[in-house]
Amino acid sequence: LVAEGHLYVFERIDEDECLVVAVNAGDNPATANVNGDLESLWGTGSADDGTITVAARSGAVWRLDS
Repeated sequence: LVAEGHLYVFERIDEDECLVVAVNAGDNPATANVNGDLESLWGTGSADDGTITVAARSGAVWRLDS
């Protein structure tokens, strides 16, 4: 979905659900836009109105409800 600077965001999809995974290898928080409603499952990230924010040197996983 996004590969910009030190931020990498991708989807994993199966028959039952879609997960959005984000990894930030940088020294500062990073943001990206993701379409759909996100439910936080794990990590140090937040989602607000389609914008995810991931803390420096961390990752996060959300369930995507499209």
